[in-house]
Amino acid sequence: MFCVIAGIATAFTSCKKEEGPQGPAGTNGTNGTNGTNGNANVVMYTFGSQTTSSGIFSFTLPITQGFVDSSLMLVYYNPSTESSTSWYPAPGLGSGSNYDTRILTYQSNPSPSEYLLFIRLIDPLTNTSFTTSTTFTKTRVVFAPASSIIVGKKEGTVDFNDYNSVKRYYNLKD
Repeated sequence: MFCVIAGIATAFTSCKKEEGPQGPAGTNGTNGTNGTNGNANVVMYTFGSQTTSSGIFSFTLPITQGFVDSSLMLVYYNPSTESSTSWYPAPGLGSGSNYDTRILTYQSNPSPSEYLLFIRLIDPLTNTSFTTSTTFTKTRVVFAPASSIIVGKKEGTVDFNDYNSVKRYYNLKD
């Protein structure tokens, strides 16, 4: 064992640090006052305590179809049976794996634009509605707008485990 450790230590101490060529100069910053906006336009909606015995939670979101269609949506909730710092993602298994959560969102009113978000509780053993009284003390819905949207290709196949296949499929440059 000592020989292995000594061999590894020798390998690390015998390496030489070499400097590569200097990269191109970056652009001058503006001390954070006039920079261009990045993808920091994330919006979070928060909701207070809600209880259901029907297995469905309902939330109203005052957002537009364009915003929904161009954003990543993440849903988190805090079950009343957990500490106030516990956050569960939806969809997914709930507290103690007693229920599975599924989400559905759709535009309920086009003008003014309004979306409804439903979190449905499913009994994982029977695949039916979970009707035990359940309380979410807090629910958060996060929207992260995309900084770019690329239309994916339908034709052909791509092996996502093979970099060269992905490179060809998306016409990536080295």
